[in-house]
Amino acid sequence: VLGGYDKGGRWQSSLALLAHLGEIGLAPDEISYNSALSALEKGHKWPEAIGILSLTMPQRGATPDEISFNSAMSACEKNGQWQMALSMMLRMPRVRLTPDSITYNVVITASSRAS
Repeated sequence: VLGGYDKGGRWQSSLALLAHLGEIGLAPDEISYNSALSALEKGHKWPEAIGILSLTMPQRGATPDEISFNSAMSACEKNGQWQMALSMMLRMPRVRLTPDSITYNVVITASSRAS
């Protein structure tokens, strides 16, 4: 279901479903969160994406991966938040993640649009 919300960019529905899962005692996994992050990216909702990545996932025992970071960073990039995208990339090694080509491309695109 979350994958469908992702493809449709239905970020509100995605967040509502994540909240409902928590209410009924089910713990969303990283894949679920990544789908929600992707929907937020498509919806240009960078503050919400940062919140899920930085607060919600750790509080609920889900470990962000490269996809999580790249989706949140892409949401930042699409909204001119190049400094936030760069900050997130620099944070990745501290959580034992290695930036990949997608990560670098997002930061390069974000910073080039700011110029």
